[in-house]
Order: sequence, then structure tokens, then C-alpha cells
Amino acid sequence: MLLTCKIGTEDIQIVEVEPNDPILILKEKLDINDNKTKFIFKGITYMINCNLYFKDIGLTSDALIYLNSPAISGN
Repeated sequence: MLLTCKIGTEDIQIVEVEPNDPILILKEKLDINDNKTKFIFKGITYMINCNLYFKDIGLTSDALIYLNSPAISGN
């Protein structure tokens, strides 16, 4: 599946992942070093540095997610 990842206000990246992949794979695919980075999917916030799989949160097809990194947003 393709994830369109909106990072900050202008950066958009598209990555390919599988429902059985751990969410943690986004750190590698998006070159994110900050473990406090979160993302929003269907109105729920998830930590990117977690042990869940995409299928665990219901993310099983192409989707848009919004990433929030304290290093980017100042939060």
C-alpha cells in the first residue's frame, strides 16, 4: 500500500509499506531520527516509535497520514 506522508506544512513523501509491517519502519523509510515523532490516522495519534503494525490500527490500504515531529513543529 502507498502512504502519503505529510510532514510539517510543505513536505510530502510517498512510501510503500505492507499492512504486516511494523509502524516503526516509517523511521527508516522517511529518514526520521526523532523518537517523539507522531502521526495522525483517522483522528487518532500514534507514536512512530511503537511496536504496533499497520494492520493493528486499521491501516490496510492507501492512505494519507500527517506526521508531527517536535523538532519540526516546536512542540
